[in-house]
Amino acid sequence: MRKTIAIVCMTVLAVAGVGTATGATKRLFTGADIKNRSLSGKDVKNRSLTGKDVKKGSLALNTLSRATRARILGIGPGNTPGSQGEAGGTGPAGPAGPKGDKGDKGDKGDKGDKGDKGDKGDPGSALVAYAITDTAEAVPQVTLESATGDDPSCTEDELVIETEALPAGTYIVTGTLQYFDLGSGGDQSEQEFGVARLCNGADPAVASAASLTYSPDLPDVEPGTVGGQSSGSIQVTVEEGDQLSLRALLRSDEADTGGGAAGANLIVTRYNP
Repeated sequence: MRKTIAIVCMTVLAVAGVGTATGATKRLFTGADIKNRSLSGKDVKNRSLTGKDVKKGSLALNTLSRATRARILGIGPGNTPGSQGEAGGTGPAGPAGPKGDKGDKGDKGDKGDKGDKGDKGDPGSALVAYAITDTAEAVPQVTLESATGDDPSCTEDELVIETEALPAGTYIVTGTLQYFDLGSGGDQSEQEFGVARLCNGADPAVASAASLTYSPDLPDVEPGTVGGQSSGSIQVTVEEGDQLSLRALLRSDEADTGGGAAGANLIVTRYNP
């Protein structure tokens, strides 16, 4: 039969009292009077300790008996596991990790399929007609008019050059003319210059003034050796089959009667805005 703590305490007190003077003051029995690890479970009365005698948090689950642990954990016969609790909320996002190393260069991709053929583009500008005075024949003689006379007529004055019939459309027309004074003994104080008009059939190709070009004063030297030149470029719209031409004359108040000559070229290019 186990001895109780009371018996142990009385025994210790009895031993402690030997050799002391009679009538000494009594003192309490404390843990300091017991050698560490000298007491075992046999020295404690069964069921004499309660929860009040155990320090909170001092007992771990593995210090309890298997049966006690099973009862606490709900394991064993007669115990039904409880239902699963609700899922907890999403926790806050963790901090961003460090930047990773640069990856290796990828393999070259396969060649793509050939694209569809594009739409046909608008036609570009193209040379439609070119005309030049035939130098193998006599250079056209041009009429000498007074300096204050009329400008060239599309029906009466000398035809210097003419194009073939043109398709309907809009064109850029560029022309250059050369004039020569065939007279002699001219008055150096008087001017003599060439005038040309771009015509479309019997009418000016554009507004009357815009269809004219003028040369500088022709020098009064030996006839036919030195001339003057005029040139211009203009946009013209024509109907199917129209023909463009240059007609020219010389204007002067000089006394000579030799008249003059002219030659020219025309370049006609289709205009596609």
